[in-house]
Amino acid sequence: SAGKTRLLNGLLGERVLPSNVTSTALPPVWMVRGAPAGLAVGLDGASRRIDTLAEAGVDDTHYCVLCHPAPLLDRFELIDTPGNSDPNIPSESWERMLDYADALVWCTNATQAWRQSEKSVWRDMPDRLRDKATLIATHADRLPDETATNRVLRRLNREAGEIFPTILMASLEDAADIERIRAHLDGLTRTLDPL
Repeated sequence: SAGKTRLLNGLLGERVLPSNVTSTALPPVWMVRGAPAGLAVGLDGASRRIDTLAEAGVDDTHYCVLCHPAPLLDRFELIDTPGNSDPNIPSESWERMLDYADALVWCTNATQAWRQSEKSVWRDMPDRLRDKATLIATHADRLPDETATNRVLRRLNREAGEIFPTILMASLEDAADIERIRAHLDGLTRTLDPL
């Protein structure tokens, strides 16, 4: 519930991925540019076409591929992973996607930002991804005022600044914040190898 899926939907410009409570039971979803289509890749490596993500379960699917015509997918692909806080979803479901990643965006809820459980997970992230990592404190609109927002941002910089080269506060309801994140990701892609 940190806003990962809502962020991706905002970047894509429409609700492509489900963002309700049951969506956390989905396998990782890899977004690529193309005419709308879906594919599920099983744990055995076999793939099959799917019409909806509901056809793929986290227990038997390595990841899903969804094609979407969003122009930003020409510049970079996106992978939405299950959260790390649900004890019913094995961490392997998202950890196995790290090998495919060139950069990471970690979403934390600004109202309870950068919890100890997040720090524990982050300590095990591969070193090669650390210098291309972004921390986004989502739900910034739920903080009571600018003083509280500044306090959270100062704490994040103090506690996570050595880990994340970029820390952003954002309301995922605000189109300007989504555009600011998109611009950041565009800049980040210029430092990565081409797809």
